[in-house]
Amino acid sequence: MRALNLRHAASSVVVRDSLGRVYLHRRTVTKDVYPGLLDFAAGGVVLAGEDPAVGAVREVEEELGVAGVPLVDLGPVDYADSHTRYRAFRYVTPWDGPIRWQAEEVSWGDWV
Repeated sequence: MRALNLRHAASSVVVRDSLGRVYLHRRTVTKDVYPGLLDFAAGGVVLAGEDPAVGAVREVEEELGVAGVPLVDLGPVDYADSHTRYRAFRYVTPWDGPIRWQAEEVSWGDWV
């Protein structure tokens, strides 16, 4: 899908703490899209037949270890550039617990 730059659905979750800070992380250099760049949201491709909110919960837990949190739906938005085309289902969630990166996805992170 990404190799052919086909339009797809993706989830995007911004994690905020009780001080209003956002968790910023660096994508690993092995990522196929935007390797090594900073990212303010955890997320990824919504699986076929998957509800976007379910995909968002799955992705934020996989990437950052954030689990059992409520999502606030910010609504979808379409995005396209030379690397990717998708409808982003955007969410924000509160989190004051520890962050546990998935080493294949994240190489660094901190609250900003």
